[in-house]
Amino acid sequence: MYKLDYDYLINILKGKDIDKDYIVKDYYSLLGFILVNKIGGYFYNQCLKFDIKLPKQIQSALFLTYSSYKVRNNILRKFIFKLSYELETKHINHAFLKGSILSNSYLLDYKTCIYDIGERVSNDIDILISASDLTKVEKILTKLNFKQGYYDYKKNKIILFSRKEIINRRINRGETAPFILKTSNKIVPFIEIDLNFSVNETANDTLSNKLLNNTIAYLSIKNTYIRSLSKYDFVIFLIMHAYKEMNVLFMIKHNKDLLLYKFLDLYLLLKDINLLTLYNLIVEYNIEKEAKLVIQATAILFKCEALTNYLNNFNYDEKLIIKDYENKKNYIFTNSIQERILNFNNLKYLKEIDYE
Repeated sequence: MYKLDYDYLINILKGKDIDKDYIVKDYYSLLGFILVNKIGGYFYNQCLKFDIKLPKQIQSALFLTYSSYKVRNNILRKFIFKLSYELETKHINHAFLKGSILSNSYLLDYKTCIYDIGERVSNDIDILISASDLTKVEKILTKLNFKQGYYDYKKNKIILFSRKEIINRRINRGETAPFILKTSNKIVPFIEIDLNFSVNETANDTLSNKLLNNTIAYLSIKNTYIRSLSKYDFVIFLIMHAYKEMNVLFMIKHNKDLLLYKFLDLYLLLKDINLLTLYNLIVEYNIEKEAKLVIQATAILFKCEALTNYLNNFNYDEKLIIKDYENKKNYIFTNSIQERILNFNNLKYLKEIDYE
């Protein structure tokens, strides 16, 4: 991926400083980057909004991407509303997260979603619940025919997890093994639900309960309500989620640490909230380290001077440490975030350091 092409892409995503006379160096590379980073739907609409001329083949590919996101999200939307009804009527405190809220509800106090239905793809439905409510929610999902496992595309069936795997994920990841429901839809052959009960690196954290104490029922695009976190706590969750994926070797091996669509979520929210209010919450929740590293990455990826200046409020000033929990090893990157985003595989830039 060429850096100048990347800068051009970022300016279009931001809707600022767009050079309409710029000639893309490699459309194949640019398109692949867009699709892998799951920003095709939003990029497509930004190009329409700002009258960006694209080669016909590229525009067609992006239109198909936008359309496929739209089909998928419309199907997910039905399950989101169904699950919301079940959880509300059974008085289980919960918060829908990420795309479930960003594409379906009015999070930022005005009558529009952050994304329209085809701009942001969601792989699954993420819900934050209290660990004490896990059994209740699992019973609801079981009643709706969800099973814990993964979908095998070749066999067109759900492969069930062993009891050992289910327990291991709950203990080590702060989340349950995914709940899967096979559908009859060929485009969206299954629905996946991830139940989160921890926002820290382990299952033993108190932050989740603090966030769940301030849930809000937001008006949705369908004039019903979806429960989630307050808008500032929502950003806190996204920060913690991004941090978990940035500092775990398993995620880096699967190229999940810098997926741009997650940082686009953060960029769009951070530019529309009071950053001082957010900072006070960050201090209250004692997550300055995690917040600075994630906001720093967002500032670099989106070339955002306002966020760069905001980082001066933070005291924490250390490098990101990559954790290999399985082998009890620590690593640091020897290349920069800007260099990593342009490369598909960055494992060769990891350097082992002392394990603590």
